[in-house]
Amino acid sequence: TNPTNDPRPTLNGTAEANATVRIYDGTTLVGTVTADANGNWTLPQTSTTLIEGAHSFTATATDAAGNTSAPSPIITINVDLTPPAAPTGLAVITNGTQVTGTAEAGSTVTITSSTGTVLGTAVADGSGNFSATLTPPQTGGESLIVFATDKAGNAGITTSVIAPITTIPNAPVIANIDDNVGTVTGNLTNGKTTDDTTPTLSGTAQPNATITLYNNGVLMGTVTANASGNWSFTT
Repeated sequence: TNPTNDPRPTLNGTAEANATVRIYDGTTLVGTVTADANGNWTLPQTSTTLIEGAHSFTATATDAAGNTSAPSPIITINVDLTPPAAPTGLAVITNGTQVTGTAEAGSTVTITSSTGTVLGTAVADGSGNFSATLTPPQTGGESLIVFATDKAGNAGITTSVIAPITTIPNAPVIANIDDNVGTVTGNLTNGKTTDDTTPTLSGTAQPNATITLYNNGVLMGTVTANASGNWSFTT
């Protein structure tokens, strides 16, 4: 059968030119149209909304003399209005190049960025398992949106998975060491003497990175860079 999520599909076909064509769903008449001079006919929409499940259509043609043909061969469609569930068991593997998980069997799984850019797709196998290749790889802790679309075209509920952080951040920079004690204050240059036992260090790093500070190899503390990559630490 042909799956569809349209409960009022358009039907078309051919018959004797100018014949009256009656279209049935099983034994229920769903529409009547007239074939054109070339024998083509179209029923823009069935007269009733089809319920979910299989529907078997046939058509008959009646000519101007009132003679009615035998029914046409049966065309069966399956109306599916139920979206698939959100994919489960998601994982971003192989250094951010693949997303694996489980979804409705036969559905197409789509992975997008948080802004909607499609990064990869895959078709779930008969057991529902899928593996989608990401282009480009996602290696910076990105939030990825994942959803399944069934064979009828119903898009399911979205879910998300976080990509791993596999890139090594650039080394942070100590831009300033500020002396705020005594009569001589200000930025300390490399090798300068100070009477400030708790100077303030500041600099730049990868946005939101954790900066770990050492004094002659001894841990002094940590600080988190802001969204612009700036950080400050008072010893």
